[in-house]
Amino acid sequence: MRRLLPFGLALLLLLAPFAGLGHAAAQSPARDWDVPSGHFFTQTGGGQNSGFAVSDGNDGAFWSEFRRLGGVESLGYPISRTFAAQGFTYQLFQRGALQWRPESSQAVLANIMDWLSDAGQEPLLASMGIPSPLADGGGTWQQAVAERESWLSEPAIAQVYRQGGGYNRYGLPASRPQRVGPFLVQRFQRYAFQLWLEDVPGMPVKGSVVGVLVGDLARQAGLVPAPAAVPETSAGLAVSDAAGCQSNPASAIKSADVDIVRYRFFALAFDKVAAEVTVRNNCPVPRRIRLGARVSPTPGALPVVLGGELEADFAPGEEKTLLYDWTRPDGTYPAIDPNHSLSFRWNWQRQGSTEMACLPVGAERCLQVDPWLRTTVRELAGVPVGADLLRRAAGHGVPVIRADLPDGELGSYGLGLVRLSDELDDYSEFERAEVLAHELRHAVEDAKTPLPESGQGCLDAEVRAFQTSAEAWYALWGGNLPQPQNALQARFNQLAATAHDSPAALRSYVASAYATQCR
Repeated sequence: MRRLLPFGLALLLLLAPFAGLGHAAAQSPARDWDVPSGHFFTQTGGGQNSGFAVSDGNDGAFWSEFRRLGGVESLGYPISRTFAAQGFTYQLFQRGALQWRPESSQAVLANIMDWLSDAGQEPLLASMGIPSPLADGGGTWQQAVAERESWLSEPAIAQVYRQGGGYNRYGLPASRPQRVGPFLVQRFQRYAFQLWLEDVPGMPVKGSVVGVLVGDLARQAGLVPAPAAVPETSAGLAVSDAAGCQSNPASAIKSADVDIVRYRFFALAFDKVAAEVTVRNNCPVPRRIRLGARVSPTPGALPVVLGGELEADFAPGEEKTLLYDWTRPDGTYPAIDPNHSLSFRWNWQRQGSTEMACLPVGAERCLQVDPWLRTTVRELAGVPVGADLLRRAAGHGVPVIRADLPDGELGSYGLGLVRLSDELDDYSEFERAEVLAHELRHAVEDAKTPLPESGQGCLDAEVRAFQTSAEAWYALWGGNLPQPQNALQARFNQLAATAHDSPAALRSYVASAYATQCR
């Protein structure tokens, strides 16, 4: 006999295994876009032009914190505007609630299940198959934590809980696992998990661990003020940076956003050549523009000289002449043939803006990228391994940002976010693309199965990431390793050659270099 589920419970299930939540999101149409200092989502707004914005503003940096805490992959889509309650400002998402803490300039995940209980909503939760909270034996905090963690008696739920962030993401266990019809359910301070024990048509497959949309429960319970639950209109929110931008027909290199009006090689000293470049902001808004320059034997050939980037602020339509030289980060200077071809790359950002660029990379939704990394993404997208990584990362909603990382750390991945160090500003797109390939490999693997944080599994993941970045480094240079122009290129050459020629030596390197991180 087919078993029928409570109607409300069926509505609130995530109908995919918890470890693969990103796949469900990736299959949805692209229905979101950048707005000033944030992003606008229509997926939960009931229409193509209505939804909820997540943004940084006077009531809190919710957009920055939403991304820091995992974005859509972790919290789902927004289902409310910001609102005040209990002396704090909140914003509700499908899988949780963010509470802005002004004293620390951060958001924290609210104990939403406790919130429901305090509001007298235990009958509603019980109707959804969620058990009542249990009291622990008291004592010290450590004793209470140890007791509650002992309630993690179902291995499948315990594994998903720990791999998904444990206490920091879901809070402490608030109940033991309890059988409810075809599944086991366990309650936490901020979430609830179900382990399906039977196959039911239209429901998750047997053995799946899924999460309950606790944010939807809170909204259903009336815990969100009515005005905050009303979707916003998207009218006037969409950002079009290219609107009104106009190139100068007399410019030497023309584009919609930035023109290179004129350029020439310029002798700084007897043995030092620079490029004198006049740059134009083609758009009717103030912008900060970054310029990179290259030297190649012939137009379109792989570069023999690369360098860092220049940065300057431009008023609408303003032209500025910049002097670009190729001094390396260590202060040395390469030999440059002024008869070679000169080419340029540029990025831009509205002054004072925190908007992300939204780049099409072949997925159903765009890749959210720090504006200064546009050209890095485009270089990586030009090689097969890079194009595949970028497409898959965009599909899983993984943003790529530029961050202030600890000294010597060029990139990192965590909480669904790829970070590239601002130390890489002193280098070219090629070096940044190598690091990006490494971190994207971690991101796409983590979207499929959570990455091991320790042991041999952690080391194996690093080996695969180095193999991927080595493949990308070779491909960026047309299948050959370059004559290094700086210490970072020399390091990447060595790692790529090791990965290509001696996989055993690469494993030995990783085992030594990541012994502490993967212990």
